[in-house]
Amino acid sequence: MPRPELTVDQANARLEMLRRQGVSVYDLRGKTPDEKAVMMDAIHAEITERRLNAGVPEDSHTTFVAGSGKTNERSVRQNGRDVGRAMRSVVTGGSSSSVMGSVAVAADVRIGVTCEMIMRFEQPDRRYQMMIVGDGVGFDGMEDRLRIMREISHKELAMQGGMGTLEEILGGVPVRQQRGQQVRMLLPFWQPLQDTFARMYDAGYLQRSVLDAMHPVDAVGNEGVALSQSFPPPSDSKYFQERADVIVQQVANNLRSRTGAPCVLGTPGTLEQAMRESSSFLLAPGDITALHQATMIACEKRMDHKFADGAPNPGIAKKPLLVLNIDGFYDGFMEQWRQMERGGYLSEPLDSLMIEVQLNSQMSAPEIRMALAKALPREKPQTQASDSIIR
Repeated sequence: MPRPELTVDQANARLEMLRRQGVSVYDLRGKTPDEKAVMMDAIHAEITERRLNAGVPEDSHTTFVAGSGKTNERSVRQNGRDVGRAMRSVVTGGSSSSVMGSVAVAADVRIGVTCEMIMRFEQPDRRYQMMIVGDGVGFDGMEDRLRIMREISHKELAMQGGMGTLEEILGGVPVRQQRGQQVRMLLPFWQPLQDTFARMYDAGYLQRSVLDAMHPVDAVGNEGVALSQSFPPPSDSKYFQERADVIVQQVANNLRSRTGAPCVLGTPGTLEQAMRESSSFLLAPGDITALHQATMIACEKRMDHKFADGAPNPGIAKKPLLVLNIDGFYDGFMEQWRQMERGGYLSEPLDSLMIEVQLNSQMSAPEIRMALAKALPREKPQTQASDSIIR
């Protein structure tokens, strides 16, 4: 059953009703920086007071829980309640039919964060003791919501979910690493992603310090050892990286005559411009940043499917995102997406979001051309001046 959609005015009316019923509502929309700072101080103070009154141990901290915005699976929602009881103090969002909502309803301290983009679909309700509304319109509001969630929590937990949850994992790792905090991932659901991290580490694209921030969690929230303690020292990766670079360059040369200049994903900085100007995108062997950018592009493709001319990047759905799976480097990543699709966590077919190109590091140029021809639909050639490489 599809979720009902409210107008912004109706959603605001619900927030006001919750305020009258005793829920603490903090609305940051349209406030000055000084006003926001005062409100955030009040939010931190109330969280501390609620944790103390609920008897939450100081060393358990508040957890930002990410997960699917909708699920009707009884076992998944029961799992969420088990985790909520174990975590005790959580900040999240989501409706009653969401994984996040299931976690929140069972916790002792329950903080909901929303914004205008999502509160029309995931309506605020009485499950939360505190409701915070992020500032900004549309996707800016979603970014502010995410920033608030991380500001008032000490760690993150990824439950069952789709591309939005995946994007939050990949974006959260560098933030939590910098703060000496953790991103926890529910197993076995996120096992294929962890297999990808192991492959990145073994190939020399990932530092052990990054793995320190990532911890597996079981079905009732018990934390395992950090991934850095699970993987053996990396093998000699120089040869693979050199061969992968050659393959990627040959793929880029082939695509120039097919779809126009490709964007090779890598470090952040100019991705928004590349999404507008590039004709295709290449996820080559790399680090978490490359995975994050590929997932962001998939999210933009979903928005383009859903909102068309009203999407942030109209037309991006027609631009191929190619996953260059060289020597099985992205086997885990692709399996994670297939698992999300099988679980009903994707709103579009996987093949409308990305195209897997299976390659090996010993392929010749003609073999690469054949692999691309097999993977890509036939399109009229486009022209661009040069490749856009984000690296």
